[in-house]
Amino acid sequence: MYIVASGFLKITDHNCATLRTHSEGDIVEDRSLVWLPHNRFMNRRKHNVVSVGYSQVYILFRDDFLQVLEDYPECRDKIRIHAEWLQSEAGELTEDEIVADVDEFEGRTLEERLIALRSVLCVLENNVNENYEKFKVQ
Repeated sequence: MYIVASGFLKITDHNCATLRTHSEGDIVEDRSLVWLPHNRFMNRRKHNVVSVGYSQVYILFRDDFLQVLEDYPECRDKIRIHAEWLQSEAGELTEDEIVADVDEFEGRTLEERLIALRSVLCVLENNVNENYEKFKVQ
């Protein structure tokens, strides 16, 4: 994600046609920070960001963003919901894929991931046990 401190940035497509121009104070490519499952473009940027002359920008890298979300988990759901809305408005998600499972969001702590993994393993173990019992009866 880029924040334009001074100058101008333009967004171009693969044919170098200018789609939008951004100036001081604008936030550019913020949708790329949150990766949602079933994104039509597999969470890749589909446009280029090009400086028009000299520009100064602040950059927020995705890894730094995810680290902040680990430190502030109360913001995670709000950001996920807003990212879903932004990506669906941009046509990057299909309607049946707009609601992402919170467990698939990457800004979780290790402890949260392990707890989620434990519940998945319990479900798998129950399924294996049920199928084993069905197999034994036959």
